[in-house]
Amino acid sequence: MVVKRTDSVAIDVVRAVAAVEGADPATLQPPLADVVDPAALDRLYEGTGASPTVELEYKGHEVTVLAPGRVRVDGAPAGTPVREHPTDGVQTE
Repeated sequence: MVVKRTDSVAIDVVRAVAAVEGADPATLQPPLADVVDPAALDRLYEGTGASPTVELEYKGHEVTVLAPGRVRVDGAPAGTPVREHPTDGVQTE
């Protein structure tokens, strides 16, 4: 499965978590908006050239946003390698 970068960091987060869970991003519950304000997350990376690191927990996973298009999901089930989804997408095992 390949996760491609979008224009929204929030959507990148949802897609990365869905990839780890083997789920359809549209069906993840609870929605990301119940955990973090998606618009605020997107604004952190708009136009400044800055790339703050944001860490949050979503669906039991530790999610780290390293930069637009670079989302790491560390909380994958035990024994599962960490998935990092770089800007140009990556195949997950």
